[in-house]
Amino acid sequence: LAFIAAISRLLTIYISCNLACLIGGDISCKIYENTLNQNYNYHLETNTSSIISTITVQISALISGIFSILQIISSSIICISLITTLILIEWKIACLSILSLVITYFLIIRTSKKILYRNGKIVAEKTQQQFKVLQEGLGSIRDVLLSSNQSKYVSIYRNVDTPMRL
Repeated sequence: LAFIAAISRLLTIYISCNLACLIGGDISCKIYENTLNQNYNYHLETNTSSIISTITVQISALISGIFSILQIISSSIICISLITTLILIEWKIACLSILSLVITYFLIIRTSKKILYRNGKIVAEKTQQQFKVLQEGLGSIRDVLLSSNQSKYVSIYRNVDTPMRL
């Protein structure tokens, strides 16, 4: 029972995280695409750093918020199900299950440290690439608009942004 609960919890975390990242990534790409498709006067009047901040920092906050909401929903469902099941079965089994869960989570934490470190390096590298792509596209907006290369820059941005969020 504890093993099934741990697996279901990990699965819901994985699905929630991917869903939040996909939603945030799509919104981020859409904002960048809409920005690149604005006329030249818009770009002369708009501060590039505020656009870059919106696309990077604000979208990350949005993703965290979406993930938190999904986690609250899934955690509530799992918690209610577990408590009800454990009470119906027997309190001794409940204590044993709690002990099993604690041990399982401890093992997961120990094994995931390396993965988190590796992912941190990937995010740092992809963030630098993301800023570079944003600055190239917005910094040369006149050339981008004149040559109608908006889709090219959105595609480059998507290739950098998506792996960073997943």
